[in-house]
Formats: sequence, C-alpha cells, structure tokens
Amino acid sequence: MDLTPGLDLYDVPVPDGLPDAGEMPPVDLSRAEKNLERAKRKEQRWQKLQRSGVVSKVEAEVASQQVSAASLKLARARVAHWRRQIATLREHPQKDGTAAELLTTAEASLRTAEMLTADVEVLHRTKSLEFAQRNVERQQRLLALGIGSRRALDRATEALGKLKATAR
Repeated sequence: MDLTPGLDLYDVPVPDGLPDAGEMPPVDLSRAEKNLERAKRKEQRWQKLQRSGVVSKVEAEVASQQVSAASLKLARARVAHWRRQIATLREHPQKDGTAAELLTTAEASLRTAEMLTADVEVLHRTKSLEFAQRNVERQQRLLALGIGSRRALDRATEALGKLKATAR
C-alpha cells in the first residue's frame, strides 16, 4: 500500500504574464490596501520561516511575488479612485469657487498616481522576470540532478518566454 501522494514538489507554478490594465476589474481602495498589508506580513513570516529552514526558498519567493502583485493592484486602484473622483467633480460641480481647486488637486493626484503606477508596473515586471529566470535555472539544476522533469523545465521556459515577450 503506497501512502505517498502523487505530488511533484518541484513543480512550482510561475505567475502568468502581467495582466492588461483593461483586464483587471476595479478594486476597492481599502481592500487593496488591506491585501497589500496582508501580503507584506505573509512575506515577512515566510522569509523568517525560510531562514529557519521550515519552508523552501521558492515558497518565500512566491510570497515576495504576491507582495509585488498586491502593490500593483493597489497602485491601479488608486488611479481608478482618482479617475472616479474627477468624474464625480465634473458631473456635479459645486456652487462655490472651490470646485476648480478641487478638480485641479484631483487631477494632480491622478497624474501622481499614474506615475507611481508606471513605476510599480516596471518593478513588478522586473520581479516577475527575475522569478521566472530563477525558476528556469532551478528546473535545469533539478533536471541535471535527475529529480526534475523535462515538462516542468519546458513550462518554466515557456513562462519566461511569455514574460519576455510582454516586456518588449
């Protein structure tokens, strides 16, 4: 009787390419902030567990990747928030003279949020490429040791190729 599950522990899924801005549904700003904080706490825990040898380096890298994705979602949520604010200000102008000032401030905040989002997207893309490259190298080492699979290496190489194609 074999009680060993048919798990391939070396077959760690690599996050697919970066989603387009149009693909992502609007995210609530407070929910995105909470998700980022949760991901950061998880990353800290997993880094500590990785240093003590409880979890693998791959699992700690995945937690780091989740922080990167949560940061990107938060940045996009901020842009969406400011776009909604501007639309609301334009639809319902205020009677007093503060409407123009509020609109100017909101537009400046939107430009700032868009610049920060662009920076976060570059960082996320870079982290994703680095993670995919490390995964390919890891799969190559495992295959060379005879404990990896050619299929896992092919999938990792394909994922890296997709990320490189979207980065151009």
